[in-house]
Amino acid sequence: MEAESDLLTENTRARLNRILEENPTVDMLKELPPEMQLHVAVQLRYPDVVRFCATSTEAKRVCSTDYFWKLKSEHDFPNEAVGPEGKRRETYKKHWEEAQEKFLGCARNGHIKCIESLLQLGIDLNFQAKKGETALIGAAEWGYTDIVQMLLEHDADPNIQGPRRFTALMYPSVDGDADMVRLLLEHNANPNLRNQYGEVALYLATEEMRTDVVRLLLEHNADLDTPTLYGWTAIQEASRYGQTEIVQMLLNAGADTQGALYYASRHNHADIVALLSDGS
Repeated sequence: MEAESDLLTENTRARLNRILEENPTVDMLKELPPEMQLHVAVQLRYPDVVRFCATSTEAKRVCSTDYFWKLKSEHDFPNEAVGPEGKRRETYKKHWEEAQEKFLGCARNGHIKCIESLLQLGIDLNFQAKKGETALIGAAEWGYTDIVQMLLEHDADPNIQGPRRFTALMYPSVDGDADMVRLLLEHNANPNLRNQYGEVALYLATEEMRTDVVRLLLEHNADLDTPTLYGWTAIQEASRYGQTEIVQMLLNAGADTQGALYYASRHNHADIVALLSDGS
């Protein structure tokens, strides 16, 4: 039966090839006869297939056949088994779920070719693991700027909060990776989201003495005075640990100096005491 379903006339095959060259959409697919819908739908990304299957009774019939999911599995996962007859849709879904998990692993381990391949399948860029990690968060945490850029260019959401409510922006802010910070900010990363400790990217960068990152965050409207859950602000942190240049930048940006003079005095940072006294 499957062999018969695959018998297409020469004219039909020629038309099919022309359609495929045009990068068919779900709307185009609806206008085709059922025997062609099946073969074109196999070429679509899985999210588009799901949309197509919901467009009409005829589309639903095409998508309900075991043969369709055999072809789809062979197209998308050529190195995997298509599964037993009657279970091929379930087998495809299993492969898809495994691909989503693999996507996270590839991002975490810097495998850009793997990322490129899975993007072509239509993988959900914002898929989150059980603890909330996304591919973008994983790539940012491990410093893979090329993967971060690729994911952002494909519209990955930079503001999803993962483990400990960290965003992708927080990791390079801690590490002092100004290039990655700039990249994320240019793709609308919000610098004012707080992690589970109440820390924002500016506080984290200040805590780690990342002067270049602090400067970038200030240029992108980072909030100056957001306190942590323990009440610490960035200028208090910088004053406590003698970060004169960062204190000066925060003062120039208009940070609230409440408490900062106390910490600078207590830890004998005379230059910071002088700055804060002049600014008061």
